[in-house]
Amino acid sequence: MLFLQPPVNSFRREGRAGRGFYLYNSILLPYSEIHPERIGARGMEKNGSLKSRVYDALMMGIVRGEYRPGEILTEGRLLERFECSRAPVREALASLCSEGILKNLPRCGYEVVRITMDDIRQMLQFRRLVEGGVLADTCRRFTPEDYRELYVLAENCSRAGSSMWEHWEQNTRFHLKLLSLSRNEYAVRELRSTLSLLKVAYGQHYWGRWDSAYTADTQCHFHILDALKTGNAAEAQAQLARDLEDFAVFQ
Repeated sequence: MLFLQPPVNSFRREGRAGRGFYLYNSILLPYSEIHPERIGARGMEKNGSLKSRVYDALMMGIVRGEYRPGEILTEGRLLERFECSRAPVREALASLCSEGILKNLPRCGYEVVRITMDDIRQMLQFRRLVEGGVLADTCRRFTPEDYRELYVLAENCSRAGSSMWEHWEQNTRFHLKLLSLSRNEYAVRELRSTLSLLKVAYGQHYWGRWDSAYTADTQCHFHILDALKTGNAAEAQAQLARDLEDFAVFQ
């Protein structure tokens, strides 16, 4: 989840509803939308649980380089920042540890894991093997409705524009949906975890450079689907490999 925020100084407090609300371009916004790191109990209504919001804010802080590889995060520091109870912070930290993004250091804190280029290559190899194998095994079971949904997702990805991060979110939705049609919950869970780790990896290595240097070949998704519809699993796998190469262009 990306927090695309206008400058805070462009907001002013709305006198009529001044408690925690600001007026921006005639739109009344809650304070937590302007400062998403401050997500106390009032931030739960429309954006899921506190744990999810703490997780999202930490994840983007790591991706953006606010929390650097090797940096130690402590519960006390995060409690002060997020202004919420201890439980959602601990739950978010546990989730990030389980995904390999943080490492729990007893009596010390949580270390931001440094992800190497070799790690990236191994994760992309894992994706080729898992996603490619599933395509060959399950494509004959796809229904017309499945294809309609996938083509819509492919179109959304092609419209994502030049922003790498917008493309990333749409690309993630496409690949998770494609794999979910295998009905293999374990494979989907592992892919979701791998995509989260890859997002952090690319943020650590390329944050601030992607949008100027990256051009995604958004046609690969259409080529994958076209090949699957004709029963050509080998071509679909080849197009998948080409699609994944877009994420290995920086060495």
